[in-house]
Amino acid sequence: MSNSYVLVWSEKNTDWNIGSEKLTDHYSHHETKKQAQSAYKRLLDIDSVYSASICAVIKSTDYS
Repeated sequence: MSNSYVLVWSEKNTDWNIGSEKLTDHYSHHETKKQAQSAYKRLLDIDSVYSASICAVIKSTDYS
């Protein structure tokens, strides 16, 4: 398997119906570490991003 990376992040969103914040999880797949790092750096500039991580795919049925 070639190297591939998953960028995962959580964003804070206000639930206007109940007036509180909630977290929404997201992910994106990247073929190279450089692409994943570039996308990660862009996420850091977004105020609503609560956390972000880059993960290497070790084994997966989704990515080869």
